[in-house]
Amino acid sequence: MKQGLSFAIQMQSKKVTLICQDGETVQVDIDIAERSVLIKGMIDDAGVDEEIPLPNVKKSVFNKIEQFCIHLRTNPLPDIEKPLKSANFADVTSPWFANFVELDQDMLFELIMAANYLDMKPLLDLTCAKVAS
Repeated sequence: MKQGLSFAIQMQSKKVTLICQDGETVQVDIDIAERSVLIKGMIDDAGVDEEIPLPNVKKSVFNKIEQFCIHLRTNPLPDIEKPLKSANFADVTSPWFANFVELDQDMLFELIMAANYLDMKPLLDLTCAKVAS
């Protein structure tokens, strides 16, 4: 096995523990956690052995964010043209991403707040575009 691929597999299987707002813990792959600029900075500062508190993100919201990040591993978010070319969100992005943000208003706004707090530009762009549509 090539060394670069071996390192990528090791990093994917290494976990970091996050403590959500509701006191629940979540263990996620480092490559998923580091999609957040905030979490990546915390990992760079303290390493992966320390639990990372996320006082502004509920576990249910983080689970949705993790689903988004897992999908991004192999499916990049298509560019969202601004201004939006259509009020129909299915015309603005690919079907998976359009379905991903078909949420009740409370969850959608919690995702926006979490994406902003975690500094996750792709998720913030997608959720804000959904609101705009």
